[in-house]
Amino acid sequence: MKRMILAASIAASCILTGCAYTDYLKNHVFTATGGAVSGSFATASPKKEESDEIHTVSGSGIVTADFVTADMQKESYWINHTVTADKIILSEKEIAAWNKKYNTEQKESFATVTKEPFLVVLGNSLSVGSNTYGMGDKISLFTDAEKEKWLKEHGQEDCTDTYLADIPLSFMGESTNIPTPVPISESVCIGYLDYTKANVLHQSFQYLGQLNLTDEEETVDKRTEFVKRIYACFGISLPSKREGYTALNDSTIELSKMSAQEKIEKLNSIEAGTLLDFSGNIGIYLGCAEQKHYAIGYFGYTCSIREITKDSPENQPDEHTWLTDLTKIYKIN
Repeated sequence: MKRMILAASIAASCILTGCAYTDYLKNHVFTATGGAVSGSFATASPKKEESDEIHTVSGSGIVTADFVTADMQKESYWINHTVTADKIILSEKEIAAWNKKYNTEQKESFATVTKEPFLVVLGNSLSVGSNTYGMGDKISLFTDAEKEKWLKEHGQEDCTDTYLADIPLSFMGESTNIPTPVPISESVCIGYLDYTKANVLHQSFQYLGQLNLTDEEETVDKRTEFVKRIYACFGISLPSKREGYTALNDSTIELSKMSAQEKIEKLNSIEAGTLLDFSGNIGIYLGCAEQKHYAIGYFGYTCSIREITKDSPENQPDEHTWLTDLTKIYKIN
């Protein structure tokens, strides 16, 4: 009843002020950042061209990006060079079974295949009303029948360029869940993304260049959080903290006692999108270029690309290289 009263009051207010209900939502509800789109209510901006800018940050314990070319800063470079016959790695049912077997944090929500429609956020940030969603977050959707019924009841025309989501919305000091349009764009998709190598790389590049700044109220470790959010886009539930990766057991390849050459041989055997553990830093393997191996992750103050087989401990006071610190490989398949 509260939902109906609030929805009616919003619609009535919009009529009195000379604007349609959808116009109110257009001006007050939706913003998106990150990913390919920065959109408004019914429009998506054109896909952003890949930049030639190289993100380089130097600091204690950070290998400089001197060996990362401008081309290597583009996802298309790695997809073209390291992704050949791209196919679905795990089906939806196989992902549910994987979650049930390995995940100890969210078995209830990830271990079953849901039939209810939902959106998955693909960009870094999506703001709808007073709510902000991050990559991999789910937003409940109304079914086509529910959407059609609601549009008729409220005298609205069919919004073919929007989804109708069930999102908390504040209006005149009140808050409740009412149907809220979200634009069809590259910032969201219906259901989970297909779990493919190309999609893993595409999502990981949404973080490239983003700072890893933590304030007193923020307890999230972006070194593992960004990987968790990327894989959530496929319905795969990874641990929130690095310690939780111990539960992956038989999906783990232990490297800590291997020589540098043995580690390189293991890297030669894995595919792009595989998770790498650098003694606490979880990165995503990009592939091999010019006989050098690369990964993307929070290797310092920003999400950046690093050559991980460089044998010089340049800028690392403890004389370690990223290859020295590479201790585990996690294969999610």
